[in-house]
Amino acid sequence: METQQAAEVLLEADEQLDKLHYESFLSLKALQPKADKITSEVRGEMEGVILNALRVQEDRAEAISEAITEFEMVLEAQTPFAYTYMIEQLRGFMMPILVDGADQNFSDKTTKVINEEIKKDIREAGRCLAFELPTAAGIHMMRAFEKVLRHFYKVSTGKEPGTTDIYKLIRDLREHHPDTDPKILNILDQIRDLHRNPLAHDVFLEIDEAVEIFDIAKSAITAMARKL
Repeated sequence: METQQAAEVLLEADEQLDKLHYESFLSLKALQPKADKITSEVRGEMEGVILNALRVQEDRAEAISEAITEFEMVLEAQTPFAYTYMIEQLRGFMMPILVDGADQNFSDKTTKVINEEIKKDIREAGRCLAFELPTAAGIHMMRAFEKVLRHFYKVSTGKEPGTTDIYKLIRDLREHHPDTDPKILNILDQIRDLHRNPLAHDVFLEIDEAVEIFDIAKSAITAMARKL
């Protein structure tokens, strides 16, 4: 193989290995060291080809081949015992995080002040987005939003929100608690009017609408969390 061809093949292999690590199924722990071994062999050979203008040596090619074979054997052995699935990339989300921990999209400061029940709804919203269940994603995210809003109301007013609907909670904050940040109140009203109310009346969402709800609810939750 000519030097330029070798470099192109190795660079492509390196890019695919990165995708394997960060976008695929390396939550299977037994696969991690095997994937690392392939990466090490490929990058070692790539350095030699690019820096020294050498052709791929037979012994290094054999080492790469053996590393791939080991990986395939472990993958074949592990997958019968694990759920496997294929999902398409959604916007700029890190898909493994969206599937397994969407609350990681929030800052540490925010996650420290919201409880586990709220985090669970956020994680479920992320999982529903990843698996293209947009209406369910919107419902879970609105649940998380409303729980944070009720806590925010209690902290801001010293009163229990009870079963009062969120329109009345927001109106009370606006009319009787002037210290409440008007920017927060505006985003709360926007979510209530444009997103929460339609979902309460059996509106089915498209995936783009669900992503919009996730993003705006994330902004509102983050803004409220700063005041908690």
